[in-house]
Amino acid sequence: RRLEEIKRRHQTVVEIMAEGILALKKESGDRFDPSINYFLDRFYTSRIAIRVLISNHLVLFGPEVECPGHCGIIDPTMDVHNIIDDAASGAKYLCNYYYGDCPNIEINTYSKKEIKEDGITMVYIASHLHHMVF
Repeated sequence: RRLEEIKRRHQTVVEIMAEGILALKKESGDRFDPSINYFLDRFYTSRIAIRVLISNHLVLFGPEVECPGHCGIIDPTMDVHNIIDDAASGAKYLCNYYYGDCPNIEINTYSKKEIKEDGITMVYIASHLHHMVF
């Protein structure tokens, strides 16, 4: 119950931090201290790690539902192409909605290993890959 509350309470941290950074840049102009980037990198890396641990724990031991075949939030057979294609479709939709047009997106998958008929799979957290390529 406590972890659910922590996760819910911290949902808007990224937006709040972004507003603060924009205000700081506006106030300081070109004199933006480079050590702030170092702090932000460490801050967000820690935040991602904590959210992964909390989310995985809630799926394994809490009320959140585990997807079939997953180990918590980790997908042992994540289809890389499908996740990237889904992210690209979402980005195209938003571009069309807000700008009336979008670039063509072509996704090619390459691997040093032989690609099976079902594409490239890997053990990973699908929502993280989706977020990175969106």
